[in-house]
Amino acid sequence: MASLATKDPAGQETAQGPSPLETFTKYRTQLLAWKQGKLDSFSKNASLVEKHSNLQQYEQYLNSKITKKLKPCQTKIFPSEINSSKTDLGFVEPVEGGGDAAFLLETSHLNKNWSMWDGGFVGRKPCWLDPKRLPSAEVLKCKSCKTPMLFLLQIYAPLDAPEFENRGFHRTLYLFCCKNPKCLSGDKGGICALRCQLGKENDCYLSATDGMSEDEVVVMEEQGANDFSMFDSALQFPFFEIVTESELDCLQDSNEDIMKKFNEQVEKVTITADKIKGDEITGEDVKEVMSTLPKAVNDGVGKSMTFFHHRVSVAKDQCLRYSRWEDGEELWTSTENRPDVLRGVPLCPRCNSPRRFEFQVMPQLLFHLDGENSVGLSNDFDFGTIAVYTCTNSCTSNSATNYLEEYVWCQQMAAGKE
Repeated sequence: MASLATKDPAGQETAQGPSPLETFTKYRTQLLAWKQGKLDSFSKNASLVEKHSNLQQYEQYLNSKITKKLKPCQTKIFPSEINSSKTDLGFVEPVEGGGDAAFLLETSHLNKNWSMWDGGFVGRKPCWLDPKRLPSAEVLKCKSCKTPMLFLLQIYAPLDAPEFENRGFHRTLYLFCCKNPKCLSGDKGGICALRCQLGKENDCYLSATDGMSEDEVVVMEEQGANDFSMFDSALQFPFFEIVTESELDCLQDSNEDIMKKFNEQVEKVTITADKIKGDEITGEDVKEVMSTLPKAVNDGVGKSMTFFHHRVSVAKDQCLRYSRWEDGEELWTSTENRPDVLRGVPLCPRCNSPRRFEFQVMPQLLFHLDGENSVGLSNDFDFGTIAVYTCTNSCTSNSATNYLEEYVWCQQMAAGKE
């Protein structure tokens, strides 16, 4: 019997049937098991040995077959519809209040009243959460070209669940990038994400903030809190505060704008506005518009890019999307240049737990960075999106540093047909 599943605006099946993400995950598991069976029996099959020479060559052959089968499934995965979205959007704003306000934001973790820590910031220098076990200068070098990276942004992202109180009560994520655009693509190591965390009881901050002043700042120079020797003080991105708002709230605020812009597009392709039911744009509306566009435009833009613009139109100035450990919530600009369908996102190398998507940086941030003028970036410094995946166990380390590297995937803008 045919599935009775309905579809959300991204074209995904709802709870009445498997979602594209579930289908992809199940199919991938089955294909990898099939591959392992083939590899185990390779030496017993004389014709295969003759054809492929060795096991490594045969594995490459199987990988290419599996990739071809999985790619179409991967391209059907889109974020959940906005009405059920758990995504928060991040926007950058100039710091209000001048020098004092900027100082308080830039030194956020030096304010012992941690109840005032919120959001994050872009540019200048990082403010270290743990001032005692800092990252090494080597970690902050590009893995491709070995040059020091630039500090891009940091966000305060504590874990509220009781099981994390002893290790993730305070938690900050840091992002650094290489100046060389050739180092950015995929997971070449030109972008570095560090996770730092502390339990509620720690030797840096008090466990309670009752009765504290909102602007009581403690500079812990003797603990290394202001050690920025690994950074070039002359190369800093402009300074902005990151403020957040839920995507659903943004949708409610901007529905009229979305409808107006969509209706303009509909008129261009002679689709009447009465085909849009209700106040929201559905995935079927997007598909109908796309089906009537000239083939050259359809091929050049692609469905992923169309959905990307459709989703971003809710708040076009969004610079960050945050949806901790919600699988499939990445908003990709293209069907190309995504994490490898075979390897996937690697497990945490420290505790072997899955890493899952936590946040992504949007290309809109590039406008604010003004890279050419601020730090001398070349005019081809660009990206489609930067997705960060973190350990779902939020594990700790007994090493000399409390800044643990997480997985980053940088999707470049696709050129030409998807």
